[in-house]
Amino acid sequence: MVPFLLANKRGVIYVSGSTMGSNKGCVRFTFARENENNIHEGIRRFADALRNG
Repeated sequence: MVPFLLANKRGVIYVSGSTMGSNKGCVRFTFARENENNIHEGIRRFADALRNG
């Protein structure tokens, strides 16, 4: 799991999936107010935090 602060430094905020009833170890993102390009960029940044810490 990506520590919240590592993702936050990249401008990505997420919550634990278990907060919303998902399985432990999952994360939840909201896309309701973003355009498609920003969504792709957020996923890229989150993946970078996963890979590089």
